[in-house]
Amino acid sequence: MSKVFATLTLFTIFAVQAFAGDVVSKEAITTAPQDPESFAPGFEFGAYAAGALPNGSAGDELGGGISMAYYFTENIGVDRSYAVFPYSSEVHAVTADLALRAPANCISPYVLMGGGLISGGTTDGLYRLGGGLDIRFQNLGNMGVFADGVYNWVEGDNNFTIARLGVRIPF
Repeated sequence: MSKVFATLTLFTIFAVQAFAGDVVSKEAITTAPQDPESFAPGFEFGAYAAGALPNGSAGDELGGGISMAYYFTENIGVDRSYAVFPYSSEVHAVTADLALRAPANCISPYVLMGGGLISGGTTDGLYRLGGGLDIRFQNLGNMGVFADGVYNWVEGDNNFTIARLGVRIPF
């Protein structure tokens, strides 16, 4: 049995070597070049639809907002945003976050961490942490779409998550 196994193994090795030129390319494998403008430093405007998902007894609510970001490098920036949710009385959230992203080609995962204020009858401070994905379209002037989720810790134990889906326009 071992002679049969050894013969088949040698036959396989020789067959792979004989066809290797036709099957396996000898050229170096390269990745797609990254467009240096996709996530270049500078300002970005964003508009988004958002869902507020509270931890407590309050129901989920759809809203929206705008954001303005400035990136010092392609990886580090500051993002400020304003959102409104039409609960029984409007709830407004104003936040500022440090954004850290890791671009690869036209896709960039990122994390946000920061704080802000939320008002809806009373004004409370909040702290936040979250992450998302930003996708840019080079043929549209590097405009992009993003989706993220951010957990918000609010004074008074009214914690909630915001899920956002929107567009970003660099300028």
